[in-house]
Amino acid sequence: MVSITLANLCLFIIVCLFTLYGILVAFDCGTAFFILWPGLLSKKKEKTRQHDIFHGFTKYIFLLFGFFGFKILFNTAWTLAFNKVITLILIGVIAILLNSVMFIILKNNKHHRHDGLLYKLKAICIFLAPLSFAGVGVYLLTGNPFWATTAGGLLMLSSLIGLTSIGVAYVMRHMKQKQYQWLPLVLFSMWGFVLGFLVPIVLIRSHSSLATTSLALLTLSVALIMLGYLFTFVVLKQYDQTWQFNLLIGGIAPVLLVWANWPYIINNQIGINQAISVHSNAAALIMYIILLLPIISYGYLIFTTSISKNKVSKEA
Repeated sequence: MVSITLANLCLFIIVCLFTLYGILVAFDCGTAFFILWPGLLSKKKEKTRQHDIFHGFTKYIFLLFGFFGFKILFNTAWTLAFNKVITLILIGVIAILLNSVMFIILKNNKHHRHDGLLYKLKAICIFLAPLSFAGVGVYLLTGNPFWATTAGGLLMLSSLIGLTSIGVAYVMRHMKQKQYQWLPLVLFSMWGFVLGFLVPIVLIRSHSSLATTSLALLTLSVALIMLGYLFTFVVLKQYDQTWQFNLLIGGIAPVLLVWANWPYIINNQIGINQAISVHSNAAALIMYIILLLPIISYGYLIFTTSISKNKVSKEA
């Protein structure tokens, strides 16, 4: 049973910050997917992409807070893991920097084709950054690099499909894309199968230290969400709700996987209470409050934006 301690609360907030980053960057991955495969996007919608090419830098605030909080609060675990995952972190940082440079170049030069090489390189960098950071999470969960175990490989595959599924569903709904309506369903089904079925089975068999209850709950949650989506898709005939069900899985899965690893922060290597700094109780409380503020602020922003959109639609 997970007890409510300061260390657990801080870890939960950090997981939420990384999850928010993953969801926001997934929206960009949807646009990147259609840049890599432009034939799947209606020709009439191609002009829309230049206005929605990639979301702003809000997501990097959550990423920075997540890494900063982990480094400050769980310095022992950070020191232990850093040498193992430094390559992945560097790849992610370099991808973000390249992404930013290409964003400036493309913004100041309107003559680049949307299916040109520079756009495709930018699209690859958008996928590369979150996948690199996902590899760090896989190391914490399994205690091994993702390429060393079958479970790690499946978790990375799940991350790739999840980023694509959330992003494609969001972009197709945002652009009111009527063609290829089967694509979000296929991606969502693939993600549910890998994350809700294959990943828990392999983790239970290969990592006995992980809590089977949490992994079983992951399978149950994914199954219920997929049933809800099928009901919406088949019975209610609502074909543009896939992104909402994707967000449910994307928000629940990281928390349940971290819960499965409890009380460890790095599987079978160091526990959460061992990793948190002994002399940082006051600092931990301050960091907890600081880390909580952007989540509250972002939630309030989404809430107010949705209300204003509803008012505009009703007036229209």
